[in-house]
Amino acid sequence: MTTSSADEPLVRASFLVAFECYDPRMHTDTKKSLSPLVLALFAGAFALVALLAFRGWIAHGADIFLSLAQAGISWCF
Repeated sequence: MTTSSADEPLVRASFLVAFECYDPRMHTDTKKSLSPLVLALFAGAFALVALLAFRGWIAHGADIFLSLAQAGISWCF
């Protein structure tokens, strides 16, 4: 994109306004990502909880379904 000579003062004025608003003391670190080790620990903990929940459902699924059927809410699930 090229600017014509008529747009040049507008571009220069916009740059000066933006440059005056810049505060050079603002040097915050914007990198806020999790480290791979922390991410792996969270994923492992989630997988363990999901595995235990699935194992519990396999072991007690019929009992859970019958108790829900007696309460009349088994068709909600």
